Amino acid sequence: MSLSSDGSFGIAQLRSVLENGLDQVAVDFRDRWGSAGASFERSVVFHGTGQLGQESLRMFRNATGHTPVAFTDNDSTRWGSQVNGVEIMGPAAAIDRWGETGVFVATLYNPAAVMSQLRDAGASVVVPWHWMFAADEEHFLPYWGLDIPERVFAKPDRVLAAAEVWADDRSQQIYLEQLRWLMTLDSDALSKRLPLEDAYFDPELIELSGRETFVDCGAFDGDSFSLFRQRTSGQFEAAYLIEPDPENYEELNRWHGTLSKEDQSRIMLSNCALGRQAGVARFAAKGEVDSSLDEAGELEVTVCSLDSLVPASDASFVKVDVEGGEIDLIGGASEILAEKRSTWTVMAYHRPDHLWEIPLELAQFGGRDLHIRRYAEDCWERCIYAVPQR
Repeated sequence: MSLSSDGSFGIAQLRSVLENGLDQVAVDFRDRWGSAGASFERSVVFHGTGQLGQESLRMFRNATGHTPVAFTDNDSTRWGSQVNGVEIMGPAAAIDRWGETGVFVATLYNPAAVMSQLRDAGASVVVPWHWMFAADEEHFLPYWGLDIPERVFAKPDRVLAAAEVWADDRSQQIYLEQLRWLMTLDSDALSKRLPLEDAYFDPELIELSGRETFVDCGAFDGDSFSLFRQRTSGQFEAAYLIEPDPENYEELNRWHGTLSKEDQSRIMLSNCALGRQAGVARFAAKGEVDSSLDEAGELEVTVCSLDSLVPASDASFVKVDVEGGEIDLIGGASEILAEKRSTWTVMAYHRPDHLWEIPLELAQFGGRDLHIRRYAEDCWERCIYAVPQR
């Protein structure tokens, strides 16, 4: 069966699609995006020179054997320079040259505003980056939270089970919207995203006290802890900041050294990755927020379980954003979760199946209400909240 065009999508239709209509969903996906591939035979301009733009360039070259004619960027200080041999231009200059004949690809995780900007400036064909990825699944997919429907929905029973775990109607709606998006990549059927600054600590769902013991899994340079500290006006019992990337950890340790002796004594740092059990693993160290465990990584890092680092009776608020390793981390935190006293906020967008696997993993411990909210466009910055029941 094909999905309705009006964007409506409930549990009954989800069940029908997963049981009887997934083949048609896959056909519709390829019909739509396969035909879109012809657009990328034109002169291609990428807008956005950050990490996603650079990865898109690498994959586009591998897929087509060609190179985009230019990058554009709103940062005028970058105009006239290059990204891996491709010139960076101002948007107006690129549109003057290719606005009627080319296709402009917004290579940003939140592309809507830029797409409107480019269209208003005269670009006739403007598309988000994931359209290009879907048009050539052989070379571009899977990519983080994107993949073809057959692989995404390989375990339909798990998808259906997670539809029933949510503590509020809004969460169930967001969950169903996200499933439909994974089947269609139709952004118009999504509800409005929430402000990014509310991620992890959404005031609708979270009440922080001045007595929290904060556990930051994927601490990066301390940015999440800084937000936590702002929300609690600097009041907290203790904090455990855990970061595997050596460069990030060095920055974190440098920041730690600037703190007062009192704060240093109650903020514990650990330089390790988190998993089900102790060991070692390969790691792709980038010195950025997306450093992650990766079998092809050039570095070997120590792996610890969260239970081995944090006493189960201490943790009161656990934030998890570990670039795809969330399921294994939860598997190594059974003692903390069994205590049922800690609130968990877990990012669930690094893999498509994390949308249902993470809440199902958390639900098996009981004692917490589960919610989901989204703080970026499409599937990005999806956050699962597990809040102790009162």
